Amino acid sequence: MSYPQKHPLRPLTKQEEQALSRIAKASSERVDTVRRAKALLAVHAGEPFAVAARQSGFKSADSVRKSSPAL
Repeated sequence: MSYPQKHPLRPLTKQEEQALSRIAKASSERVDTVRRAKALLAVHAGEPFAVAARQSGFKSADSVRKSSPAL
């Protein structure tokens, strides 16, 4: 089921974006942390939750939707 993005991700600062990029590329980070960073970067780039989920390895857009507001 697809959910509309009612509350878009707040704008990331340059420092936050750089930190998420480092985490997304790190091979020593936990897999769940890397997936979340990739999903947040995808949503920040304007991708819908479903696309962000596919790109980051989540099974559903709902996983991205639930994790996005926590940042």
